[in-house]
Amino acid sequence: MSTKKLSIVRPAFQAATILLVLVLQPGCSKEEQRTRQLDSADTYLKDGQYEQARIEYKNLLRDDPQNIRANFGMGSIWLLQGAPVRAIPFLATADTLSPGEPEIAMKFASALRAVGDIRTARTKALETLEKSPLHEEALLILADTARGEEQIAALEKRLETLAASPPPTPAYHHASGSLAVRKGNREAAETSVQAARDLAPDSFLPYLALAAMHETRGNLKEAEADLKRAVERSSPRQPPHLGLARFYFRTDRANDAKLLLEGIQTEAPGYLPPSIELARIALAADDHDESARQLEAVLKADPSNPDA
Repeated sequence: MSTKKLSIVRPAFQAATILLVLVLQPGCSKEEQRTRQLDSADTYLKDGQYEQARIEYKNLLRDDPQNIRANFGMGSIWLLQGAPVRAIPFLATADTLSPGEPEIAMKFASALRAVGDIRTARTKALETLEKSPLHEEALLILADTARGEEQIAALEKRLETLAASPPPTPAYHHASGSLAVRKGNREAAETSVQAARDLAPDSFLPYLALAAMHETRGNLKEAEADLKRAVERSSPRQPPHLGLARFYFRTDRANDAKLLLEGIQTEAPGYLPPSIELARIALAADDHDESARQLEAVLKADPSNPDA
């Protein structure tokens, strides 16, 4: 074959090869692109860049509404932003598509509990404990939501079973403390919570429980000290920060509460509960304009927020 003919054949062959690759590749490329998007969204979520994560998850769900990771991620973001009503549809979808997955089930249960659906939250906790009897978060939800003689008796029986298989976990001691409170045994409750603290000194949970006990007894100085210890062991989006602000408001220290809440807003942008608390403080001071301003910000992000 002449050089002239070769020069014509090679480009044609190369073009055909490229075309074949393009025809065969799209399915694989789309799947790879989706995986990269999910990885990127998960990284944003882990790093606290919630708006970037939300955009990635939203784009993914537009093309694949049943994607478990994207639904779980989107639900997690709304829960972290203090909007459980908006979190529930995403977490419900993820839970339905991945039944029995403890991390998803417990996130779903937390959102349900936050909106007052205690029955379904308990159901999710019980389902998880059936598969993992020592699951700490499920045990805590079950203990904290136990109401009535039947549920309290069932909790006591479960704890007796767990006590027979040491070593006890912090969650076991917390649950025992909750049970003791239900039965009116404050001394036993405090002993259990202190045991949990000894096992997990870096956890904020024991200090929150101790603070509540101190406040119930009127020991406000000790309650504040334990709340501050809880704050030191938590991030702004976790309960101790709001707990301390609410304590200040309850004890006629509205200015301290306001300063703390404004600090949370700065450290945790997009987190809605501080705005709701600031609206309540403003309303108590008859500052209706400021109260409305705070609530408008909440409703803009979460129109169905039940507290706004």
